[in-house]
Amino acid sequence: MNRIHVITLGVKDIDKSLAFYWDGLGFRTTVSEDNPPIVFFQSMGVALALCSLEGLSEDINHDYPPAGSGFSGTTLGMLWKKRMKSKRYSHLQKKQEARS
Repeated sequence: MNRIHVITLGVKDIDKSLAFYWDGLGFRTTVSEDNPPIVFFQSMGVALALCSLEGLSEDINHDYPPAGSGFSGTTLGMLWKKRMKSKRYSHLQKKQEARS
């Protein structure tokens, strides 16, 4: 069964956001460096990630980052165990395979 594996939030200040999720909400991570490029928090089956808004925008589209174009700064990630047969989503999978 396919499911969402990670929710990534693009943030303006990763250190302040890390402090909020760690100190304020009690989320745990193994990150110990200052200003890390990305932080993963593990929860019950779905990971929460923090990434700089600029870094997340570039990860989505290196040539034309969506930052400043209405991009909300939130992405959902899922791993596919098998090739999708639905025409509705097959173009997404082909696009992802082309990037790999």
